[in-house]
This record gives sequence, structure tokens and C-alpha cells, in this order.
Amino acid sequence: MSTEDDAESEVPAVFADPRYRTLLALSNALVIVAVAFFYLEGFPQLLVYGLAVLDVPVSLYVFDRIAEGADA
Repeated sequence: MSTEDDAESEVPAVFADPRYRTLLALSNALVIVAVAFFYLEGFPQLLVYGLAVLDVPVSLYVFDRIAEGADA
């Protein structure tokens, strides 16, 4: 029977693969771009595109920190 500590230690292990982290960050940005493309126009659309560009490195940084915590 699995305890709560076992479940918490297994979840961040997924982030150990840098390909997975990169794909997840890019897919997040793609969703943001799709929402902006289909639902916004003009200046707000451009702002959300900028948010998508910033989302990739920030997400990668956060995912790297999660992976480091899993190794510790």
C-alpha cells in the first residue's frame, strides 16, 4: 500500500528528462498562442503573444528547479 510520501516522491521524477520539460514548456506556450490567435485581436493579442514567449524560459526554469528537488 502506497503512502502519501511515496506518491509525492514519484511525481517530480517525471521532470528528470529534459526533453519532457522542454516539450511541456513549448506546449504551454502553444496553448497560449492558440487562445490569443482565436479569441483576441489588436494590442491585447500582441501582449498575449509576448506572454507566450516569456512563458517558455520561465517554465523551463521552474521545471529545472522541480527536477533538482527530485534529485535531492
